[in-house]
Amino acid sequence: MRNLFICLVLIALVLLARSTSVDNLESGACLGLFLFFPVVAAQWFNKILLPSHLGALLAGLAIGVSGLAPSTGLESLQIFAQVAGVYVCLRVGSLLSPYIFLNLRILKTSAIVVGVTFLIISTFMKTLWGLSLTTSVYLGLIGSITAPLFTLLSRTDRKAGQMVSSVTTGISLLLLAAFHMTLDFKGLDVAIYESLAFLIFLEIAYWTLRQIRTEHGIYLFFGILSILLFFVARHSEIPPVFLAVPTGFLLRIREGRRQVDWPGAAQPLSPVVIPFVLAYLAASIVLPLPLMKSVHWQMALTFSAAMFAGKGLAVWLASKFFNMPGRDWLQILPQGLFAVLLLQFSLQQSDEISSSAGIVLAAFLINSVGISLLLPIFHIILEKIKIRRLEALQAP
Repeated sequence: MRNLFICLVLIALVLLARSTSVDNLESGACLGLFLFFPVVAAQWFNKILLPSHLGALLAGLAIGVSGLAPSTGLESLQIFAQVAGVYVCLRVGSLLSPYIFLNLRILKTSAIVVGVTFLIISTFMKTLWGLSLTTSVYLGLIGSITAPLFTLLSRTDRKAGQMVSSVTTGISLLLLAAFHMTLDFKGLDVAIYESLAFLIFLEIAYWTLRQIRTEHGIYLFFGILSILLFFVARHSEIPPVFLAVPTGFLLRIREGRRQVDWPGAAQPLSPVVIPFVLAYLAASIVLPLPLMKSVHWQMALTFSAAMFAGKGLAVWLASKFFNMPGRDWLQILPQGLFAVLLLQFSLQQSDEISSSAGIVLAAFLINSVGISLLLPIFHIILEKIKIRRLEALQAP
């Protein structure tokens, strides 16, 4: 599948090069940038024992800040990034195990994290900045999303933190989908019709997947399914994330695979698509940052402070119900890919949050990069504290 993908990209670049349109040449150059530098940076960071997603984010920042990819070139790649984001969400949903959502302790812990974080962020933004109730609810729920994909790519040995992070994100996405559809409710008959159509679509996808026996065929199947989900979501005016993650999760349940091999769980995720999506999002977010005024940065810092305060208090309360090492609780802090995808491609078009979406995206970018840099340092510090405690206990 990787060789097929590379061949298709080369064919696309050749066709663009043969074209006389300057816009097509610009799009081809941008596509080459986002397919080369982020992938190389992710692999290089992985070799030096740093999170691979951090390399892709920093590569995207470098492309955006340097001006190598102009705004028109980024706009031409937007549809590719959207479809790739749907693919990542679909694959992540297919990795989730239904058993972790049936564990009452993990469910209670995740519910506390979502509830406390949501209340603090929405209260801060409503009180300090006078945002509408709808906008405050949106930002509170989006701020409670964690980064299970980042953990899966960088800390495959932290099983407990991975499960709590996954369930927390699942609850947040479920509440966001319910709230979004409540505001945009089209009638009971339309809802029933769309639900039945989705179930039929899911069953057809399941029986198609059963006929596939090769790994390359599975990659191609998920690629085609991602394109179909993208166009269905656009036609139905539903954020693609709300369709892609449940589709992957329900396909896993329908297929009968219940357990997750956590150390090898990240292998089905494409080493090309994820860096491409992360780098594109980082570059597209960093372009308007110079235009932000001081009041915008104050709002971004307020949101960041509310997010850290909410998740910090939530972790303190949840630790009384669920015993987990401190370094596992650190995985609750980043927002990750889902939150950025929702704001960048889906909910940003809504009138309720369009005024503050760019500001919050800036906060997400700063937090994701900053936390990704600090997490390895926190892990080292906690390991040293643990070793010194053991040495003190063993000392005569």
